[in-house]
Amino acid sequence: MTETNSSSSSSIRSTKTSDATLSPFRRKRFDDRSQTAISYHLANSSTETESLDLRRLQSTQSNSNIFTSLVHWKPARSMEHIINSEDFVNSFGKPLYLQLSPLHVALGTDKGVIVGFNYHQEIIFALYVHPFASDVHSSVFHCPVTCITFSSDSTFLAAGFMDGTVATWNLNSAKVTVGKYSALFPYGIIHPISLEARFARNAQGHLKDVPVSALSFIGGSNHQLVASDASGLVFYHYLFKKLMRKYHVTQKLLGKNDTNQKETAGKFVIRACNILPIGTVPQITDQMGVIAVMTSRIFWQ
Repeated sequence: MTETNSSSSSSIRSTKTSDATLSPFRRKRFDDRSQTAISYHLANSSTETESLDLRRLQSTQSNSNIFTSLVHWKPARSMEHIINSEDFVNSFGKPLYLQLSPLHVALGTDKGVIVGFNYHQEIIFALYVHPFASDVHSSVFHCPVTCITFSSDSTFLAAGFMDGTVATWNLNSAKVTVGKYSALFPYGIIHPISLEARFARNAQGHLKDVPVSALSFIGGSNHQLVASDASGLVFYHYLFKKLMRKYHVTQKLLGKNDTNQKETAGKFVIRACNILPIGTVPQITDQMGVIAVMTSRIFWQ
């Protein structure tokens, strides 16, 4: 009889011990009911993980060569030699603007030409706004480039100019040889408008001689653009083809300086204008054209 009681008492103790193992904490507060054994162990092990990470960081910092080897600067000697050569300056002009894509390095010049390099530092194309502009002695279009952007797949390039012109090029289209280089001419051109056209005919667009300050493609599109200019206006441009002809639609998105007032230009200045870029994972916002605009007074989104 005594042995039976002792065995039962030992089994009861073992049951209590196993219960304590399965439930390692006692719920004392009302909010504790939402906790699980996993969250409890994670909370207790977080301090151990932090101390382990700290020890790893300290050991890594002891070897400064690891940090300095993360970024390697490689001087582009060949490209530097090309763009500083007399032949380049006479043919294309002096570089003013630089833009990169996964495939190309684009340089905009003061003669309105965009020169494309590959990552072997070789010229692979030259983009002209007008066919006659490829002539060095021609004055058809020698307006400085103010901004450049690539589409998300690097197949289209768009550029804004000092006189308010916006042009796009299809980089996969057939090229023609101009001198020693392959040349491309625009897929579409959005010409600036006059102040009279804006008010008399309700035309939408950048005013003539107002520089385009920023330019971006929307999402994965090759034909939809958002552009801002020096007068403080933001426009949406849509280029399309219909019956073998190319058209564009322009709509003002933001801005009040329609008369391009010079004396009050400071309060209309756009400090920054950017489109939400496409990430590595598809998102619902990719085709929405989410744009952020920062002025001297307010931040818009």
